[in-house]
Amino acid sequence: TFNLAASGPAGWGRTLAQASLAIAPGAQASTTLNVTVPADQAAGSFSLSTTATSAASAKSASAALSYTVEPPACTTAAPTVTLSPASLSGLAGSSGSSTLTVRNNSSASCATETFNLAASGPAGWGRTLAQASLVIAPGAQASTTLNVTVPVDQAAGTFNLSAAATS
Repeated sequence: TFNLAASGPAGWGRTLAQASLAIAPGAQASTTLNVTVPADQAAGSFSLSTTATSAASAKSASAALSYTVEPPACTTAAPTVTLSPASLSGLAGSSGSSTLTVRNNSSASCATETFNLAASGPAGWGRTLAQASLVIAPGAQASTTLNVTVPVDQAAGTFNLSAAATS
């Protein structure tokens, strides 16, 4: 009879299907080692080992197992774009500005993205972005300024402007 044990990184689950194996001289037997990796385990290569120790003679033998934890998959998501303030007012010929903020909603395992910015609005209105693009890490946000100029001959009214970010 051989008593079995498994060792490996702290926090990992290691369960052998059988705690011991009865093996005749010259024969062999096998069992299954089930490994559970913690959900927050960083990617990398890790070593585990199993040891069989004879209950009769205390002699033992070990086998090593290399377990590679792959990095999590990148899940891309559309960015969130906001303008603050969300509304401006002024006379014809005036100008104003709003802060354009872009949040990168892709998962943490994704690469940093470059978001190209665009602003749209009524014909004849000046729309100038302080930066044409923003480089943003996943989960982070960055801002720039949107400057708006109303034409001098603009009639009174409510007008919509919008901003977009694409990667």
